Amino acid sequence: MKEELAEKNLEIGLCHGAFHNHHLNNGELEVFDFDFTAIGYRSYDVAVSWWNLLHNDKRQEQECWDSFLQGYLSQRELTKDDLQSAPLFTLYAEYGC
Repeated sequence: MKEELAEKNLEIGLCHGAFHNHHLNNGELEVFDFDFTAIGYRSYDVAVSWWNLLHNDKRQEQECWDSFLQGYLSQRELTKDDLQSAPLFTLYAEYGC
């Protein structure tokens, strides 16, 4: 994993670190619990949301992931390397590599 990521040009910046679907309250977005906030890979931050969908809402995973990513990309660009690294970062979220 480290070797593959080392070959990528990944954007680094301020990340929430734990953006999950529990940040929705009656359909409204409420971002809180900044205890995992740190400087890190933006693609990891996005992948944590995907990982959450894989484990907590499998029925709607693809629909929710597509919506989340569309919304994210409407506010912040991700490079090809960032997008290609998201599946690898879901493994990191799963196993804490």
